[in-house]
Amino acid sequence: WVLAVAMPCDDGYLSLRFRPQGKIFRQIKTLYAKLVQREEVKTFAPEASATVMMEELEALGFASYQAFMVEVLREEQQLRFKNSEREIPKHQATMESLVADVQRVQSITRKMSVGFRNIRGEPINMRILASRIEGSGAAVSSISQNYEVMAGEMWEELNRMAGADTDKSNGMHEAFLNGQFSLLLTEVMTEAVEHFEETKIAEVDSTKFEVEQRQIAAILNTSMRNATTRIQVMIENCQTMPDMCRRLRRRVNGLDVVKLFCRVESGRLTGSDSGLEGIIERLNKFHSEVDTQLAELSTCARTIVTSGRRLHEQVSDHSIQGAA
Repeated sequence: WVLAVAMPCDDGYLSLRFRPQGKIFRQIKTLYAKLVQREEVKTFAPEASATVMMEELEALGFASYQAFMVEVLREEQQLRFKNSEREIPKHQATMESLVADVQRVQSITRKMSVGFRNIRGEPINMRILASRIEGSGAAVSSISQNYEVMAGEMWEELNRMAGADTDKSNGMHEAFLNGQFSLLLTEVMTEAVEHFEETKIAEVDSTKFEVEQRQIAAILNTSMRNATTRIQVMIENCQTMPDMCRRLRRRVNGLDVVKLFCRVESGRLTGSDSGLEGIIERLNKFHSEVDTQLAELSTCARTIVTSGRRLHEQVSDHSIQGAA
């Protein structure tokens, strides 16, 4: 068993291989055995095995094969640092923190999205109540329509932040995966260059290593440039988050105004307002939760932008040191 990272180079490709030892590797060994057995017993075609493999990876928590590759390489790299007692580069620790903050943002926005999805039933309750109210029914119905439109618009924006299937969210998610993979690949390449240099010194005739050494050095430099470029893309994606939080805050203010109109109409009613009061109470609870979640979201967004810039500086410094 090997973990192989292959990349193109002059006259072919370079494959860096090392022995895997992490938890994910043990899971993959089990999965591989199952796939082989199915192919032998059920004469599965390779395409069918690939489909089953992706289903199994999704069950393990990987949204895509790219996400799987990143996590495998990250786990193995951490173990190699630990076993060799090497110091983990600062940019790797920053990247880990950044990914954790991004996951936190996704968790918060998903909770908010669920809250908005649930609260969107309240305008329907308002219209049902409005049909039973004489005099103020039309006003309550109008309020319910305004609230429904505004809540629907905010729900759509939250879905974009939460990772729904949109170009923007996919682009942000892919930017983080590409950036993380590029950093991990650079560390693998750096280790390979160091190992290659040690092997070259130990050889009597080191000249035969010169061509390979130049190729590896060129690929390492390309990997470093790619990492820096992809980190910049991550920053550009992250910079939109604070503005998005401010837009969401303004939308919530708009919902608060609609809720206020609802309370005014409730005050006009006499004996048939119990249902409306219950709706207002649920809206109050929902708005309070959204206020707290938006505050957390804004803090995370600012942290991500700051961490992203620091990561870019660290990677740039690391690239300069590697080139030297």
